[in-house]
Amino acid sequence: MGCGANEPCQAALRGKYPLITRANVEKYVLTGDVDHVNVSSGLFSSEYATYKITPDKALRNQWIGVRARGWDTRVHVGAREVGLAHSGANKLTAAQAEAAAKLRVDLPLQAGVQTVMLWTHRQEWDGATWRLLDQGLATNTMWKALQARKGLGRLSVTFDASDPEKGITQDLNKLAEVFDEVYIHSQ
Repeated sequence: MGCGANEPCQAALRGKYPLITRANVEKYVLTGDVDHVNVSSGLFSSEYATYKITPDKALRNQWIGVRARGWDTRVHVGAREVGLAHSGANKLTAAQAEAAAKLRVDLPLQAGVQTVMLWTHRQEWDGATWRLLDQGLATNTMWKALQARKGLGRLSVTFDASDPEKGITQDLNKLAEVFDEVYIHSQ
């Protein structure tokens, strides 16, 4: 959906991801069996870039498409954003962190998204540990940018209780500095 009206982009993504279509998603939305859908704008950013579609334009295209189809009137629509977590230490300047938070939090909310779910508090993926904070729950520039958005009341994150950074209580207390909803799971 991030392609917008760019037909070559649409054709390329349809060819590469034939099952990820508006029609397939809409089947679930219209059944009434689903009450919440999270949409991620960052997953195909490298493909969009091939067609000179910037991340903010792709995000706007996506949410225009969601609203045009009326999905937000049928289910709770949230954004699931993957572009803020990092492996290793966060190396973003304050200005870079603020720009990333504007793209991944502010723009979806301005587009009418009800909740922004950020990936991830702490998760092993592709041979590395990915997190929003630095190791040991250390605050970084990204965390400070997110703290500035606490008053929005619309940020959420998942938390794996079987693999906390320091401990369940310490991790949840730190997450409460930013997030209004924490989805707890255990693998």
